[in-house]
Amino acid sequence: MAAQPCAIVRSDEQRDEIDTHDVARLIRDGVNPNETWAEFIETLVSTTLLRGNATASINTDTRGRTTSLTTLPWPQITVRISDAGLLLFDFVPLPPSLPRRTFLREDVLWLKDRSDDGLLGVPRLQRSAAAMAYAVQIQATAQFFSANLARAGGLLTTDQHMADDLKARLKSDWDTAFKQPSGKGKTAVLSGGMEWKPLLAMTGEDAQLVEARAWSVQDVARLFNISPWLLGESTRMNFASSREAMRSFATLTLAPWCRRVEAAFQACPYRKLYPNWREGRVEVG
Repeated sequence: MAAQPCAIVRSDEQRDEIDTHDVARLIRDGVNPNETWAEFIETLVSTTLLRGNATASINTDTRGRTTSLTTLPWPQITVRISDAGLLLFDFVPLPPSLPRRTFLREDVLWLKDRSDDGLLGVPRLQRSAAAMAYAVQIQATAQFFSANLARAGGLLTTDQHMADDLKARLKSDWDTAFKQPSGKGKTAVLSGGMEWKPLLAMTGEDAQLVEARAWSVQDVARLFNISPWLLGESTRMNFASSREAMRSFATLTLAPWCRRVEAAFQACPYRKLYPNWREGRVEVG
């Protein structure tokens, strides 16, 4: 999304690009001294996907011209409606010792995900809490399994009786010869009727764990409306299908979010972000 070209174009049928617009300057030079346009869009969209909402303050000079946009972390924002029916955004900076600020709706750029009440967007992780809890549990189980795996790579067996000291010496000699990376691929010479029996690298239960982890990747892909191939789950992909998946991603996922960003800019009160609003509008992609 952040890599897509963005410009200010005329609202009429000519749709010529306007290089002198305030927002065009922010796109070209950066929205503030600490954020480029690409970084700003990346933060705006990713925060909306994870938190359901994202805001940025619209900063202007004494003439009312837009000078910068500053990201406001959503966890530090509280939305309320005043007695007069105005929508207010209370911002608590970090550290909390800094003065709090209250922004009017006309002072912020606001991007939100799907809403249930028409006001605040609902985080997608909140909508799919059960599926995400299952994915986290599978990940924790895989980490516990890997950390506590108690399975030998193979067994040295013989029909003859062996004393304990001989067993210990054979084990030590075998580990010394083949446990280190330099010993891999060497030829083992077994005497006394001994036989090497490798153990299975993966049991049926292990395979089910791997399948469950792959299923959790598909859950995340469905949640954010993208192809599992883009998350590294490419077991069923080839060149042709991956090309179609990219087209599908551009049409069904990327284009709607481009439209959301455009709509968020258009929804800003015109006198704040668009003092010359009759001349241009934001176009992404």
